Amino acid sequence: MKRTVTFGEIMLRLKTPEHMRILQTDAFEASYGGAEANVAVSLAVLKDPVSFVTKLPENPVGTAALNEVRRYGADTSKVVIGGSRLGIYFFEKGTDIRPTNVVYDREGSALALAKPEEFHWDEILKDTDIFYFSGVTPAVSENIAKAVLEALKYCKAHGIETVCDLNYRSKMWDTKKAQSVMSELMNYVTLCIANDEDFESSLGIHAYDGDISKGIDQIESYKAGMKEIQNRYPNCKAVASVLRNMYTAEDGDWMAIYLKDGVFYESPVHKVHSFEAVGAGDAFAGALLHSLVRGFEPQKLIDFSISASVLKLMIQRDFNLVTENEIMRVMESKAANLQVILRVASMSRQKKIQLENGTILFLGAAAFILLAASLFPSSAMSQKVRSYLEMNRMVERAFAVMLLVLSTQLMKRKRTAWEMTMAVLTLSLRRGLEEIIHTGLEARSLFLLVQAAVFFILLWSRKDFCCPASK
Repeated sequence: MKRTVTFGEIMLRLKTPEHMRILQTDAFEASYGGAEANVAVSLAVLKDPVSFVTKLPENPVGTAALNEVRRYGADTSKVVIGGSRLGIYFFEKGTDIRPTNVVYDREGSALALAKPEEFHWDEILKDTDIFYFSGVTPAVSENIAKAVLEALKYCKAHGIETVCDLNYRSKMWDTKKAQSVMSELMNYVTLCIANDEDFESSLGIHAYDGDISKGIDQIESYKAGMKEIQNRYPNCKAVASVLRNMYTAEDGDWMAIYLKDGVFYESPVHKVHSFEAVGAGDAFAGALLHSLVRGFEPQKLIDFSISASVLKLMIQRDFNLVTENEIMRVMESKAANLQVILRVASMSRQKKIQLENGTILFLGAAAFILLAASLFPSSAMSQKVRSYLEMNRMVERAFAVMLLVLSTQLMKRKRTAWEMTMAVLTLSLRRGLEEIIHTGLEARSLFLLVQAAVFFILLWSRKDFCCPASK
């Protein structure tokens, strides 16, 4: 079985009780965690061979941190001992509109003061198949950034796969420094994980506009950013990303995408109310590495990884203490609920075009009837339509939902000059359609006006759907 080595810093975590603020608390709950330590524990719990490498002080706090990783089965035999202190981070749990907050006290830690020559990579990486680090590790200090670079060069020379979670932290370095360091390290990375602001802050690639409430809605720009990573760094054979629509500190929608061999694989969307929003990214990385170790095919890999990530949101502290069977249950239940959607998503391009054509014909005909009813209110047809809709509110709502979904699909198509006009028009109608769905169509005139407008938009986009060969 493949063996993984993770390299980074583990810290003492001091958390305020419940939702108290740091300024008001008189006590802290102590535990241990850090990106690469979290990933190592995930792999150990999933019964994969893994070693965690860091530098820890020779004192009771350093020993306690070491024991915390070792107790779950991760190998710590290559940990360097020395220095005077363990880094600390203070954790303040957010709620509703107040976000989670972290305060670092890691300057002068054992790892931060370590020198590159303390890590003997020929010994550490002997019989290793995968080397993992996150963007947090080179941000610890310039010497540790050099140590990471040396490890990556050794990996490339010896055919070891390298996985990096960009994991940008603005409290550790600015974008200029991050891009300078990470752009060099990325030349040696074979699989990259990039989420949200990581694209631009770490690599200068625009993919995310900063609105965390609409992350999933930006999936096309994420995909473009993932392709750009591979264009800039040809050694990077695959890219993964977690997308979120976060509505409060606890509530949000989560999904993930994976780019491999020019093909995108998308997970289902998980609607989550989190218990503690920390470590989900590390849980995703750990599950992704487990998938690589076990040889999961790409779709299973991304479904498994996001399922592990959302499970971590239900677990306190940094480590994701879940088994493969527990992750599989979440993955399979979500897949079963969305099997029809996934089946449509897996259709060939031609079948998708045929489905869209049929949908447009149906909606166009229905919209034409409603348009006629609104233009000729005294006609027999209009009276019958109105009478039918009065008795069948669900038909009205279903029709509005279908049009809303279709307008979303239209906006996701390639942005040619022809489609830009269509996209602007459909965007202006989304708010009205959403209100129709939630208010029960009390405003009859608005409903008919919206349907008429959508009908003309469908006609406007008809050429694009009917001429797929021209794309």
